[in-house]
Amino acid sequence: MNTKIYTGEIVFMCIGWSKADIKAAIEKEGWSLRQLSLSRGYCAGAMQSALHRPYPKAERIIAEVIGESPVNIWPERYGVDGKPNRRRGRPVRKPEL
Repeated sequence: MNTKIYTGEIVFMCIGWSKADIKAAIEKEGWSLRQLSLSRGYCAGAMQSALHRPYPKAERIIAEVIGESPVNIWPERYGVDGKPNRRRGRPVRKPEL
């Protein structure tokens, strides 16, 4: 996935790893996504979820096994400063008038 990050006049192109590349790297280390999930106390599909949607804890576990930073694997999910691009908590509802 190509993501453009605009910082002033400079445009950075962020190309993250493909799902197949991530799975291959995990398997190269002797794990499957299911085994990795269960070994860390998560349900069987937890690590699989991180391939499709942001899941910070699972992203860190996968990155640790692969030996990379989550920012390098999923640059589109992180800002230039290395912090997640996602808001925490529930969205604030505006009161109805």
